[in-house]
Amino acid sequence: IDNEVLAEINKILTNYKGYFVADFVKATRDIEVPDYPRDEQGNVLDSAFKYQYYKAHYFDNMDFTDARLLRTPIYDEKFKFYFQKVLLQVPDSLIKELDPLIEKARKDPEVFRYVLVTLFNYYAQSQIMGHDGVFIHIAEKYYIPEATWANADFINKLKDQISKRKPLLIGQTAPDFQLVLIPDEHFKQAATDTTAAANVYVGSFFRLMNVKAKYTILMFWECDCGHCQKAMPELHQVFNRLKDKGVQVVAVHMLGGAEGKKKWIKWVNDHELYGWINAWNPYDYKYKELYDIKSTPILYLLDENKKIVAKLITPEAAEEIINALLKENSKKPLT
Repeated sequence: IDNEVLAEINKILTNYKGYFVADFVKATRDIEVPDYPRDEQGNVLDSAFKYQYYKAHYFDNMDFTDARLLRTPIYDEKFKFYFQKVLLQVPDSLIKELDPLIEKARKDPEVFRYVLVTLFNYYAQSQIMGHDGVFIHIAEKYYIPEATWANADFINKLKDQISKRKPLLIGQTAPDFQLVLIPDEHFKQAATDTTAAANVYVGSFFRLMNVKAKYTILMFWECDCGHCQKAMPELHQVFNRLKDKGVQVVAVHMLGGAEGKKKWIKWVNDHELYGWINAWNPYDYKYKELYDIKSTPILYLLDENKKIVAKLITPEAAEEIINALLKENSKKPLT
């Protein structure tokens, strides 16, 4: 800050101490971060010191007992910067930092409500992978038991939403379900055999948990879906690059019935989507509820034990993550 500006700020803080204008100006000030701790030779002892100090003291100039600050832009500005720029976007790290912040806000009921609602809405709407875990944590620990301003219908819908989404969090074992595998030979035969193309009673049953692979890409799609039409050929290219590294794709087509199968047959043949597991289940659509599917395409990346590693990402992002994990695992010593 320019020295003249800093002097003016300090003058306001001194001359108007106890007045709202001083409290507001103080809240707008960024904290001063000390220099790195050093040894006798001047070497930095902790390279993360400045970041950790800044993060720990970020809200030092804000009075969480003063609800008047809620009528200014300061809370919104400070919170957005803190959530988006200061904190590492890792669910466990976020939860560790946000819990004390919520507890700090309890000093004033109005501030507590603002902080809780702001965090709840921010993580509910976030498109960043893993933020749904933070949203569920806030909802279960704070919002459901303490949001007395929310009506019962909203809370009940929230509980239902959480029950559907919680099993799909990163780190959870993917819900198992039964599918019907349609072999490549059938697709090729059905290209010229209309009876075979419309026959929904072909293929072999299998379960997701029985797929053997280092990594499994589980893709839910429909051939009528415009986004799927772009994603599926891209996914097949990714599969061809990764299949020799122990990666399998389970491509679940969601259109049912004879008409749905005929469209599927044509699309797979037209784009030569062979070599991976082409599957569907025309008899049971419970997997749509299991995976809370409201649109397509939906991609889940699973590890060898079918734990969710990543989700709701593009085929290219899945490839990047898999290659990074394979590289990381190759450095680990054999046990």
